[in-house]
Amino acid sequence: MFDHEDWIQNLTVSKKLFLVATLASLVTLMLGILSFSLMWRLESISVEISENWLVGVDNSRAAETYFTDFRLNERTYITSTSEASRQNSQEEVDRLGGEIDKVITEYQNSIAAEDSKDRSLIDAVEQSWQDYQSLHEKMFAAADAGHADNAIQILEREGKESYFALKAALTDLAQYNSDGAYAASAHSTKLFKNATLTLILVVLISITVGTSLPVAIIHTIRRPIKEIEAAALKMGQGDFNLQIDYQSKDELGVLADQMRSLTRRIHTILDDE
Repeated sequence: MFDHEDWIQNLTVSKKLFLVATLASLVTLMLGILSFSLMWRLESISVEISENWLVGVDNSRAAETYFTDFRLNERTYITSTSEASRQNSQEEVDRLGGEIDKVITEYQNSIAAEDSKDRSLIDAVEQSWQDYQSLHEKMFAAADAGHADNAIQILEREGKESYFALKAALTDLAQYNSDGAYAASAHSTKLFKNATLTLILVVLISITVGTSLPVAIIHTIRRPIKEIEAAALKMGQGDFNLQIDYQSKDELGVLADQMRSLTRRIHTILDDE
């Protein structure tokens, strides 16, 4: 059966000291790796939240704002009698429409391939926006033909229904991203708690092992030193009837063997006399 104390005892003193230093280095390295792994995982989740989920929420809300302003400028274009005002509204409508297209395209390009839910939500937004654009063209065509009443009717009836449909699609998209950010944050909190418990457990195990091993090594060094010291004191007082029990392959074991050999030779000399 393996006896760890005998194994330690047979190591040379330098190897025992090296073992303690190696253990301390391994414990430090282990704690460093665990800490780095925790920080890296938390950083990954933080990046996911800031660059994915929160951006999705912001883009959804920005598109909703653009669309509301788009509707206001449509009304101004239809009801205004000033050509300059109509021109400004037309330019603003074109700009806002471009911004909405840009948000949708950028969002589509950022979706992970495996996220079918996100893909279906942005597809619903795109379809609602296309439906509204068809109504927008009918409105402006009626307004340009001098049928402002017809344009207003489209704006207030079909246009309002389409507006609420697109707004609902954008709200669903924003909610999905908000839920994703919350879930990622909850996962981050859980990960931090689990990692903290793991680090505490590793520290406790390290303290236990780091304490017991040095104590065992110190014991294997102090015990033979005291035994050899006591034997040397007796020899110095002329008492050669001593026994050194310590046996090992380390430097102290070699010294104990030499002292036993010395006492045997002294006994031989004394017996010859």
